[in-house]
Amino acid sequence: MKKLVFVLLIPGCISITISCKKETVVKETETPEAVASQSIISNSIFNPGTKFGVLVSDAKSNDKITISDLLRVNYVRQVFILKDFKAKSKNKSWIMDQYLTNGFKVVLNLNYNHVQNDKGERQPKKFPTDMVEYRALLNKVFDMYVPEVAVIENEPLNKNHYEDQIENYIRELRNAVDVCNKRGIKVADGGAFSAQTCCMLVYKEYIRKGMQRAADDFARRAGIEDRFIKAAKGIGREDLINKLKEAEKLVKADALLNLDFVNVHWYEPLSDYVDAGTSAPGVLKEVAEYFRHKTGKKIITNEYGQFNDNPTLTRSMIETFRAANFKYAIFYSGKDVDGLRNTHPLNKGNQLTQIGKAFALAMTF
Repeated sequence: MKKLVFVLLIPGCISITISCKKETVVKETETPEAVASQSIISNSIFNPGTKFGVLVSDAKSNDKITISDLLRVNYVRQVFILKDFKAKSKNKSWIMDQYLTNGFKVVLNLNYNHVQNDKGERQPKKFPTDMVEYRALLNKVFDMYVPEVAVIENEPLNKNHYEDQIENYIRELRNAVDVCNKRGIKVADGGAFSAQTCCMLVYKEYIRKGMQRAADDFARRAGIEDRFIKAAKGIGREDLINKLKEAEKLVKADALLNLDFVNVHWYEPLSDYVDAGTSAPGVLKEVAEYFRHKTGKKIITNEYGQFNDNPTLTRSMIETFRAANFKYAIFYSGKDVDGLRNTHPLNKGNQLTQIGKAFALAMTF
């Protein structure tokens, strides 16, 4: 079994704690609007107990255990396609068995189906409609495996992944939560809230409260692009406005459902307008507090990563997730594209990259 000993670095803890305390001090020169903005962000404390993990994508199956060990994590992310799942399968569940045998705990994505075109390329899909079948498929997996956390679908608001209404996802999520509750399995939504969506939601919340200065300050620190600011105000691109409305529907559903975690997906730098070596100051903390306030749930990310290979950003993001009191934070170690930006992995083959080494070192504290 894999065992790790985590050592708390006292000086670092003290400095971060002092930094957090400074946010709660009201300066005489602050405006009432600025003071009021603290109601969204003042409840978190430094949390050294965030459970970090990795999704190793850019490696052969045999190397995934090696990389996860080198990164000094106890948690990994894995995925099952429910329609394809077979007990004792030799493809996806083989690595699942290896993870469990080696002492890792699995944050498990449970996706209903996948669709491919004639070229073998993945296409947007629908959410399940037959809930009797869906619940049976979930129970089939849980008869064989008990994950650390069950994550239902992957980015349900991402139109590259799904072409369906959010109401249909909410119905699926409601049934999944019920099955997981009966099994005593922790459950999260599928990471519908991307960084851009999160920032639009928080910006809009400040506007709703009449806190324009706080909204502007948040937008500046997050480097929010004008198109997202306009969408939060209900103007501009219709696709972004509609996405924000669907996100708000899911926020309300998450509040009502008996799920354990709200799940955000987070990549930095957030834009070209922010420091490329530091997590956007205060932004992730305000995002986490927004979801806690709106849903009453704990916050996780089963997918975060970097658009550059700066080790300083790697360390800064880890500190930020801890300070924002995330319960789980899983790094996506693979190559992918978001618009014009590429993600950077923690590994190359079975070796760590420079940000992988920075990540592993941070896991010792």
